[in-house]
Amino acid sequence: MKPIKIIALALGALLLASCGQAQADALVEALKPTPTLRPIATPVVPAGWKTHSSAVNGFSIAYPADWQASEQNLIVEFGTAELIATQRAQGAALVITTAPQQDAISLQEIWNSVKQGIGQNSPTEPITTTLGGEEALRSEISNTDHGLRGTMYITRRGLTYFLVVAYTLKQSDPAQYDATFKDMIASFRFIK
Repeated sequence: MKPIKIIALALGALLLASCGQAQADALVEALKPTPTLRPIATPVVPAGWKTHSSAVNGFSIAYPADWQASEQNLIVEFGTAELIATQRAQGAALVITTAPQQDAISLQEIWNSVKQGIGQNSPTEPITTTLGGEEALRSEISNTDHGLRGTMYITRRGLTYFLVVAYTLKQSDPAQYDATFKDMIASFRFIK
């Protein structure tokens, strides 16, 4: 028996002997642990946003109504009108790439592989977080030569790995998109 239960029972017996049964029952009831319920966080999607569901890639995500969404095979991109108008020379985007694998490999191994591919973009060491309810790694990326600043997430569902990159290019105030990216990431859900 755990020490806390022994103490509670001993205290209850002592009270029962020294006072009335009703007071002892009330104390024993008050000492019982109450289960902690953890509510499932439901993202609050800003008013007017759209939702993109990709049955092929197995996720859904909300995005601002004035952004454009495009999906080609395993890549889904959400971009500002500025990004599209400048042919991706400046603006903001969130890109999701899926990569089905034959074998399970760790998120760290995937991160190491991605880091080699984007080495010039100076990724920080990843921290463990969650994305869509699954374990994920998150890393900040930047490239001052190209005015790039962003956040990269790597997660998996089964044998499919997801790389999510939210970034700005050549923005005088890149932080202006931080809240938008945060809301988009919070709305990410797996659908299969």
